[in-house]
Amino acid sequence: MKFISLMGVLAWGLGAQTLMDPPALIRVVRTAGMDALAASPYVNAGSVTPVFGITSITGSLETWLIEAHDSFGSVEELDQALRSLGFGAGTAPGSLAADDVLPPSRSWLAVYRPAWSYRPGEAIRSIARARYFQISLYRTRPGTEADLADLLKARRVTSDSINLDRPDMVYQVISGAPAGTYLLIAPFASLKSLDDALAAVPTYARPDEKVAKKAAAEGEITHENLLFRVEPEISYVPDDFAAADPAFWRPHAK
Repeated sequence: MKFISLMGVLAWGLGAQTLMDPPALIRVVRTAGMDALAASPYVNAGSVTPVFGITSITGSLETWLIEAHDSFGSVEELDQALRSLGFGAGTAPGSLAADDVLPPSRSWLAVYRPAWSYRPGEAIRSIARARYFQISLYRTRPGTEADLADLLKARRVTSDSINLDRPDMVYQVISGAPAGTYLLIAPFASLKSLDDALAAVPTYARPDEKVAKKAAAEGEITHENLLFRVEPEISYVPDDFAAADPAFWRPHAK
């Protein structure tokens, strides 16, 4: 893939601001290029949903808006509010080109898969202090979901065996992208935490590594990792969320 500069927006309803559990649904809206004003539609619409902005440090030049919802009703309410001001999924300028992993569609809807996630409670609670995200994209052939389940299970076992402190949340795209598309979202405080993943896997963990490779080969699973940087300047988060690190989230506050 080409180099990505990407901004994402992660929006939570007021009932989920404590971030104790990952959102049940996320809507991902992709546009080409870098858009420093991507959160403005939510502000102009008087949205009660916070906006979490990130820019990528790998991948293709895109902007992503990621909304987090607790129901389809929440998706509808936000969609109507945005459309009342002339905004909607995929209205930003710029075209998207297809590549080996990402389809050209502008909007995805994805559902949370808790059983496939790794310490998801820790993942959602760490977002307020996160400085980077790793988003792993998985694609599988139709009918081979069990192979991906085996791969992710082996990944969780291996991570536990070496006590890898990198929790994540898994989402299955159910609309807007080909069947078998999954997003694995892992927030972390520093790129240094990735050094653990580069270290050699201990001998006792290698059987699980072999399971993962076998599942990927037999299930024809494709996988790509993308890295993102957190950008408070293009975020729209409530005060109680920003209170976890006000110097970071409110750099210009007096």
